[in-house]
Amino acid sequence: MRAITIDRFGGPDVLVLSEVPEPPPPGPGEVVVAIHAAGVNPLDAAVRSGRLAPLLGRDFPLIVGNDGAGTVTAIGAGVSNVGIGERVHGLFDAAPTPSRHGFATPGTYAELAVTRASTLARVPDDVDMVMAGAIPVAGLTAYQTLVRKARIERRSSVLVIGASGGVGTFATQIAIALGAKVTGVAGGSRTELVRSLGAHTVIDHQEVDLTTLNDRFDLVYDVSTRFSFRCLRHLVAPGGLFVANIGPRLAMLSPNLRRPERRFGRYGFAWVTSDAHDLTALTAMVEAGQIRPCIEEVLPLADAATAHRILESGRVFGKVVLDVRR
Repeated sequence: MRAITIDRFGGPDVLVLSEVPEPPPPGPGEVVVAIHAAGVNPLDAAVRSGRLAPLLGRDFPLIVGNDGAGTVTAIGAGVSNVGIGERVHGLFDAAPTPSRHGFATPGTYAELAVTRASTLARVPDDVDMVMAGAIPVAGLTAYQTLVRKARIERRSSVLVIGASGGVGTFATQIAIALGAKVTGVAGGSRTELVRSLGAHTVIDHQEVDLTTLNDRFDLVYDVSTRFSFRCLRHLVAPGGLFVANIGPRLAMLSPNLRRPERRFGRYGFAWVTSDAHDLTALTAMVEAGQIRPCIEEVLPLADAATAHRILESGRVFGKVVLDVRR
C-alpha cells in the first residue's frame, strides 16, 4: 500500500511516498480503516522533526499521521461500536491501552491504518470525508479545552489567541456554539476570516499589544503558545483560567501534565486525548451547522512535504488536509 514514511528525522523533505506492507489482521479491539483523508497537524510535524523522539523512539521507517477519516475494512474480536463498511474518523491509536504520555504513532498518511475501535466516531452521511479528516486532532483539542477543562457555558467570555489556525478556528466556533462571547486574535487579513466565523470582537495582534488590554475573560486560550501566563494573567477574570496549547518542550513533562482537569493555579495546558464520545458530540455540532471545519488546502498524499511546508509557514487559515485517494 502507499504511505508517507520517514527513515530519519528532519524537515519536510524527509517525508517520502513509499510502498509498505499492509497492516496485519486486526487484533482484539482493533479496527483497520481505509483512509480517505488525513489531517495535517503540528503534532505530525513534531513527530517528523524528532522533537518527540524521547517519547516515541526512533523505530524507522515510520509512517506519519495522527488522525484521519475513512471506511472500516476489518474489525477484531470484541469490536461492537463500528462495523465493516462504516464511515468513521478519529485520533488514531493502535496501542491496546492509551500510552502513559498520550502520544502514539498510528500512521494515518497511508491507504490503511489500524486503531483501537474506542478511538473512532461515525461520520454522518452528509459530512464530506475530507471535512471529517480535518476534525479529530484540532477539533478535539479545542472541544476538550473548552468543555472539559474550562467548562465554558452561556455568557462566558473567551479570548482565543491564534483564532485563525486549525485549533483556533474550532475553538472560536465551539465557544460561540456554547453561547460564549468570543474575542478572537489573529493577524492582518486573517482577522476578517475570524470575523466570518462569528467572533463578537476581533483583535489584530499586529496592531494591538495584548499585554496592554484591560479586558477580563473567563478563559484566555493561547492556541499560539506565544504568551506566558505572567504576561497575560491580568486578562483572566476572577475564577477564570489561562490555557496554553502544549508544545513539544512541555510534552517532555507529559506524565505530569496529561490529566485534562489538572490546573496550576489559574493556569492549565490543553491536552488532546482520543475520545469517541467527545468526537461524536463535536461531529454532531458539525452536522447541525454550528461549526464548520475551515480547510485552507487539500493536497494529494504524494504532496505531504508541501503540506508540511504550508503548515509550518504560519499563514494557514484553518487546516491542511491530505486526500489519500489522490
